[in-house]
Amino acid sequence: MTRLSITLTLALLLLFQNSALGCTSFARLVGKPLFGMNFDYAQFPMKLIVENHAKSGTRTFHLAFEKKLGDQTFFANTAGMNSHGLFYACQELYPPISPDPSGPDETPLFMINAMVNKKHNVMEIQRVLSHTRATQIPGVTLHTLFADASGRALIVEPSASKHHLIESSPQTPWLIMANFPNHLTSDKNQASGIGADRYRALHNALTQTQNAFSVKEAFAALEAARNRNPLYPTSCSMVFKPQTQEIFLAFHCNFNQIWKVALSQQKLLKIKGNNVGVEHQITESGILVSTLVKEGVQENRHL
Repeated sequence: MTRLSITLTLALLLLFQNSALGCTSFARLVGKPLFGMNFDYAQFPMKLIVENHAKSGTRTFHLAFEKKLGDQTFFANTAGMNSHGLFYACQELYPPISPDPSGPDETPLFMINAMVNKKHNVMEIQRVLSHTRATQIPGVTLHTLFADASGRALIVEPSASKHHLIESSPQTPWLIMANFPNHLTSDKNQASGIGADRYRALHNALTQTQNAFSVKEAFAALEAARNRNPLYPTSCSMVFKPQTQEIFLAFHCNFNQIWKVALSQQKLLKIKGNNVGVEHQITESGILVSTLVKEGVQENRHL
């Protein structure tokens, strides 16, 4: 890397330091619950995956992204929803935390996240957390938003010595999660830290649509909260509809091209933009997002 490119990279990081290394998610809980997430990351491959778990009778949709660990390359799940309407979104948390050595009554957060493959609702996640402490692992600090079709939501934030649970209540119209610690933020209008700008944008969008809120309004809210950092742009925007087991997706902030996952059928259907009506079957091996984006570009060239 040249000195000029290093300087430009540092300048971009300083310019966008309040929105770097992002992702923003929400659970709107009033009326018919809707959940959403902007996945903001460097331009690594992404996959849409559907897993079937015969033992629990659960089918789960995941958005996964490519990671490298030493010589190994694999896809890590970061958000999704199961056939019971249990949603999760896992995001980076700042500042980083150095985890304590694991004990017998401790469970890494990524293993709590994996329970979406067999649990039905947030209450079942809470019961698990009443008997074990969620912990961080070395190298990355995370927190997770869970929500379900009944209108319950929960943010799990492990710190160095305990985990913090931010629970919804009947008076809570929504929960929002960016990258700063929610348990340290009492006044969300004064939120500060990594992702605070995206948090406030999403909060404002949800506030303005308190009465009528559909998939269309959910995408508008995610568009308002997109990450403008060119190093970690919003790569996938997702809206989850637990009542119908449907997930709606837009890639790279192109909200004129929308896909829908019908989880009950394991089908992916293009519902807006070029090539409407095209279907794919989603399996555990997954579909690369780049393939779907390329299909739309090629179709547009033929019009």
